[in-house]
Amino acid sequence: MTSTKFRKTALALSLVMAGTAVLAQTAVVKVDGAWARATVQGQMGTGAFMNLTAKDGTRLVGVSSPAAGVAEVHEMKMEGDIMKMRAVPVLDLPAGKKVELKPGGYHV
Repeated sequence: MTSTKFRKTALALSLVMAGTAVLAQTAVVKVDGAWARATVQGQMGTGAFMNLTAKDGTRLVGVSSPAAGVAEVHEMKMEGDIMKMRAVPVLDLPAGKKVELKPGGYHV
């Protein structure tokens, strides 16, 4: 993925994430530090990471992106000695608290 395409993908994902939260409950959600992992030729998926802060408590109930055919919120979690990833249907955004979407945790 070229540097320009990478930046556009990260920006698109961050704007879509914020827009989804705003549309769901007309909430104000601040998105900062957004970035996405670069891909190599033939790689079908990547991860997007950012910080979300809702002025008032709200919930993120879905994501989409014009840069991806499928976009979902996932959580990485250790179960015993195995790291597992699962889709998260709803992500709570407590009032005034930063929720980090980061490698090894929640991510898009």
